Amino acid sequence: MSKRPLSRRLLLKGTGVTLAVPFLEAMLPTRRSWAAATPSARFAVLYMGNGMLTGRNGSQNDFWSCGGSAAGITTLSTPMQELASFMDYLTVIQNCSFGLIGSSGDAGHEQAAPSFLTGQNIANDANVTPPSANSQNVTRLAKPGSSLDRLIAHNSGASRLEQLMMAVGPRSGGWVNTDPHSQMMANLSWDSQTTHFNNETLRSAKEVFAQLTSSGLPSAGGGTVVTAPPGPNRKTSVLDAVLADLNGLNTRLGASDRLVMNQYADSVRKVENNLQPAAGAVGLRGACAAPTAEQQAQYQAVSYATVTKSAQNMIELMALAFQCGITNVSTLMLSYDWSRIPTGQFNAAYGIPNITGTDNYHNASHYNSGGGQALGAVQGINTWHAKQLAYLARVFKSTPDSDGRTLLDNSVVLFGAGMGDPDLHSYGRMLRVILGKGLTLNPGPQGKLIDAKGAADAHPRLIQTIANAFGITATVGLSGNGTISGVF
Repeated sequence: MSKRPLSRRLLLKGTGVTLAVPFLEAMLPTRRSWAAATPSARFAVLYMGNGMLTGRNGSQNDFWSCGGSAAGITTLSTPMQELASFMDYLTVIQNCSFGLIGSSGDAGHEQAAPSFLTGQNIANDANVTPPSANSQNVTRLAKPGSSLDRLIAHNSGASRLEQLMMAVGPRSGGWVNTDPHSQMMANLSWDSQTTHFNNETLRSAKEVFAQLTSSGLPSAGGGTVVTAPPGPNRKTSVLDAVLADLNGLNTRLGASDRLVMNQYADSVRKVENNLQPAAGAVGLRGACAAPTAEQQAQYQAVSYATVTKSAQNMIELMALAFQCGITNVSTLMLSYDWSRIPTGQFNAAYGIPNITGTDNYHNASHYNSGGGQALGAVQGINTWHAKQLAYLARVFKSTPDSDGRTLLDNSVVLFGAGMGDPDLHSYGRMLRVILGKGLTLNPGPQGKLIDAKGAADAHPRLIQTIANAFGITATVGLSGNGTISGVF
């Protein structure tokens, strides 16, 4: 072991790229009697659009409710079956309603994403009251405030990125519209009553990879600014450059450090290989090359066949960003409210049978009028979202952290939809999953099931509960500074 500790951030020779690497023993002073510092708790969000089938007029068509109590989960719901291997990381909150949001009329789909992390409704710009459904003049929150992720990010100790914001699919191209009202619905993050992050949300895995492996950061307009590295290795794989530099450091690394670096290199190689474009496809001419404006424009094209791959690539990149200390906060919209994915593309996008009788996912979510196949399709898409949470659990559980634990042990992952039953535009009986053991989360060997009892302010009180656990004391949304006991 060298007397000079290694830096967590290495400048790659010949590429001009700085890359954070996992924590290594060689980064500590040689004479030490202390253990590695406890890493910061990570906060991640996985969001599903168009609601969850959590019950219509009571338990009718309830597809998500689990059985059990705070002492343990006895029965996982149908879509959550792949999470059975992670029971000791599961905290499920049922009947997590937000009745306050619809107290003045039809809440509509447009309330869902903006309310998910803010704990408040959106405003009609004319009179600042809860709007009726499809009110096209609504572009802001009803009252001043920030979303939970932004509050945590502002307090984060991350050295490079305050937050990584992602979504599966483009802002346009038929999935969501481009008017300001729809842009408000296409992101989760708010810094103020009128400031959201639609433009800064990265909607391509290639954009995310470029951001994490280069010195570029999102511009104010939302595009990714990537500095093309100089020299003959301009188009060389970032990983190849890392390995070339690390080969010269082998004598400075102990056996355990070499094992960590090998695993890290394998994970980056896997992600990079997944992101390489097929022959003839428009892409990043190698991971280090700056995309042209024409290439970035191609990211807006809808590719239904790559929805699952894109979601899982982004989950892998989220884990990479957390492991490398690039950021401690990340959000990922797996789908949008008002999603226009055609019903004839359901098999390509979600691996479920295509249906007839209605034209797109949003209209199928109104399953009572969407034809006899619509309810089954919505159940299938709900299950797809739960499978992505299970994929995150597997990735985070297999990713080592600096204290010898895993990312899943040091993370708080919030999963859910902004709306309950989509056919009724219901904000009652919603379900939330908190995955992980970060902070003081301790679900127990059989997990934990908490009944929020359908209180009208249950959802904002859950947001407040998570905020308080991260050391934030400010009142969030419509919580009234109330919390839900037993979560942490």
